[in-house]
Amino acid sequence: PVRPPSFSYEHDNHTVEGEEFFTHLGAGVAVIPLIGLLESIAIAKAFASKNRYTIDATQELFALGVANMVSSFFGSYPVTGSFSRTAVNSASGVRTPMGTVVTGTLVILALLFVTPYFMYIPSAALGAVIIASVINMVEFEHITEQWRVHKPDVFVWVVSFVCVLFLGIEYGILAGVGVSLALMLYSSAKPGTKIEYTTTYPEIGIVRVDSGLYFPASDSIKATLHHVGLGGKPHKPVIMDMTHLSHLDFSVVRALSRSVEEYDLNKTTLYFACLREDLQEKINRAEIKNLQCFPTVQEAVDAIRESAMNGDVFQPILITEVPSDSVDISSDTGEILKDDRSVPIVVNMETSV
Repeated sequence: PVRPPSFSYEHDNHTVEGEEFFTHLGAGVAVIPLIGLLESIAIAKAFASKNRYTIDATQELFALGVANMVSSFFGSYPVTGSFSRTAVNSASGVRTPMGTVVTGTLVILALLFVTPYFMYIPSAALGAVIIASVINMVEFEHITEQWRVHKPDVFVWVVSFVCVLFLGIEYGILAGVGVSLALMLYSSAKPGTKIEYTTTYPEIGIVRVDSGLYFPASDSIKATLHHVGLGGKPHKPVIMDMTHLSHLDFSVVRALSRSVEEYDLNKTTLYFACLREDLQEKINRAEIKNLQCFPTVQEAVDAIRESAMNGDVFQPILITEVPSDSVDISSDTGEILKDDRSVPIVVNMETSV
């Protein structure tokens, strides 16, 4: 009968409903719809690629939602895409949704009139139909191309293939999505950076970021900034070029704030340059102490050089010592006297320029 979906069922002469109903379902409440959506979209994209047409994922999800809502009034199974039936349709030359209407009609007629005869069909024969339909979907030639272009994709393919083969298509899709997310998080945690140093005094480190910075990258970018400017003696002022930066989140902003504070404690500077207006507003709202942002890298370099000329930049000059007999030192003032032997005069000292 047609009726609204019931949130209860009978189990061992006991009606399971309410909180107990959802407790019995457990994680299936979220996992079943997720698997259904992933499986349907994966199947649709696979056949769209094979038959050279495009799909609208939003429209696919909307259709699945409406189909499941309507079918719930009839007590049906969850509605999802079927890889085997889609493969059979594709191999049969079906090109329009009308093929689904014909298939549904044949299924209804078969259930009404020929169901008793199905028991005589060997399972191997049914399996052969499906295998013959999907065998052309296996594109082994793309594996070598994936290996040449992006090797991690081959790892995702192997994990998905093995899990589909031994656990089922649902778990294979989930495993593939999980591995892809893990690789994506790893690349986000290790953002691409390019480090350069100026050749003039004071020596300035310039860190260029190639992409957006998300929370997994907060520790990595903080460690990079520490290494460039504070990783050795003498300490260097650093400019962070954010020309290609597209995103900042709270964790990254907090890491940048701590880096600025660390540079201040070591009496050197960390400047930011080429920030987009919306990203600069986001950093300004963090109220970072001694924050300095410049429209261009050159302006930041000029500001550091001007500070150096005014004595505001402290950069130790550590120079190798020479034997005392190579230089003449005044006993009264301690100054280095001119050496007529043209021996290079070097001193181990720390100065403020």
